[in-house]
Amino acid sequence: MFNLEQIKGVVHPIPSFNTHENYAAVLLPLIPKENEWEILFVHRSNNTPTHKGQVAFPGGRVSTQDHSYTETVLRETREETNIPADAIKIIGALPPRYTYQARLSVLPIVGVIEKEVHPQPDSYEIIEVFQETVTNLLSNYVKREVLLPNGTIRVMHYYKGKHLIWGFTARVLHDFFSRIGLQQEDNRTLP
Repeated sequence: MFNLEQIKGVVHPIPSFNTHENYAAVLLPLIPKENEWEILFVHRSNNTPTHKGQVAFPGGRVSTQDHSYTETVLRETREETNIPADAIKIIGALPPRYTYQARLSVLPIVGVIEKEVHPQPDSYEIIEVFQETVTNLLSNYVKREVLLPNGTIRVMHYYKGKHLIWGFTARVLHDFFSRIGLQQEDNRTLP
């Protein structure tokens, strides 16, 4: 599949920031298993101001108390999943992406959860915390075109059981998988 050295080869150093407005950071949390990687996701509740009910990476807005994007993702991951900062090894960042729904520039940070953890979702913000293997994600990749009044756009999804991963989270996954050299082929049609 891929190893830690390959991951290090596709990420960039985490940039510094000098403002707290309209910026956020998310953690793409990789968990090494025997012969596979898993990725940890959160299923957001309907109590959150944006991305209600969506599957996402742990993370959120940069706070005035944060001195770096790393502090943001470690703080948000602890708040949302109860995973302590010392269980996560930060590897680097993927290019920032703009999310139109929240009107934020979001920096995806890749990290490896190196210790055994027992995530517990924050009862207000998160419905559940779950993990999915990279193999399962790749085998359930769907791409479809959506016709809008001003043209057609391509929408990517990773669909597994009750979990539909789309939007910003799917774009970050697709970018990461492409950078690491994993093939993603449309494997089925959404219901």
